[in-house]
Amino acid sequence: MIVLLWMALGQALALPSYADPSRSAPPVVAEQPFVWETAFDPAERRLVLTLTVPVGHTVYRDQVEVTVISAAGVALAKPDLPAGERKPDPAGQGARELYSTDLVIFVPVKRGHGTVELELRHQGCKGGLCFAPVTERRFVEVRAPQEPSR
Repeated sequence: MIVLLWMALGQALALPSYADPSRSAPPVVAEQPFVWETAFDPAERRLVLTLTVPVGHTVYRDQVEVTVISAAGVALAKPDLPAGERKPDPAGQGARELYSTDLVIFVPVKRGHGTVELELRHQGCKGGLCFAPVTERRFVEVRAPQEPSR
């Protein structure tokens, strides 16, 4: 009886019924549009971490983090996070450093070889809609020559 009343009320108020295949569901926010790519550049002896930022999107600089989980046999320097552009926050929270083009982070390799496990974190927006922060784990194979002794 309650179900019948609910259905009648929904029809009377013209509320959408998503169980009804003839009606369309509300728009769903697209999956994360940001994509990480990781590689080792042996000529420059560094890890290259690239976050693809689609046109019309931004990524918060203060929400980008690179954490080394493990690097047995590999000595790494601190990640080089480039400066962002100081712009109005798309979510309306004043000015912040943002990336509106692809972000490339270099992590110098001092010496060694082996597998490096990284945790990469970011948060981005499109207009006033911000996506939830994302954390991904990536593995990069490093085969670097020893650094010359001084």
